[in-house]
Amino acid sequence: MRSTTRALLGGALALPLVIAAAGAASADEYVSATSYAGPDGACVEYTYAHSDEYGNTYYTSVRLKAGPDGASTTSTTSAAEGHGSESGGDGSAWYAESGSVAGPDGAYTYQIGAVSD
Repeated sequence: MRSTTRALLGGALALPLVIAAAGAASADEYVSATSYAGPDGACVEYTYAHSDEYGNTYYTSVRLKAGPDGASTTSTTSAAEGHGSESGGDGSAWYAESGSVAGPDGAYTYQIGAVSD
């Protein structure tokens, strides 16, 4: 479990930095990233939202957590396309949520999704 925790922590700590650097160049973006590592485990959370000049919007939120009792991931993503030929979209929207948990008592995973045309 320790090597899994270390691998998860190393990748998870680098990811918010990459996203924050990419989002810093645009005023139509929002980025929030936090991380924690201590004797009881590690946690990384980030949120990214973006809208463009055509009315397309995107949102992603991810949380990765690992500790002595197991590890978990959760993510939420949504998007809405603008209307018209300039946006390249048809006004549709979608939502997806997923998560996984593993610990001494077992593991489970879930996925939820919705699409609107």
